[in-house]
Amino acid sequence: MKSDKKVTFRIDCDCNTEIIDLTYWTDDDPRMYYLTVYHASAGMGLWWRLKQAVRYFLYGEFNGNSIVLQKTEYDKFVDTLSEHRTKN
Repeated sequence: MKSDKKVTFRIDCDCNTEIIDLTYWTDDDPRMYYLTVYHASAGMGLWWRLKQAVRYFLYGEFNGNSIVLQKTEYDKFVDTLSEHRTKN
């Protein structure tokens, strides 16, 4: 379900194994940003994939780690990325 109050930006790794998902809800605290890094199951064995499926169906969790950034830290993150941007 798409919401006008939710902004999501997704970056897929060129190696096809990781995903960065940046989410911001405009109706929540406007100073909070949620950054999640997901690890895909590409190249993983069947047993690992089954454990991840059980984890998802029982607990609703994907294989990922999330952090919450305050606006000041998010701004530093964006500024640092911009600073080191390559010009081609």
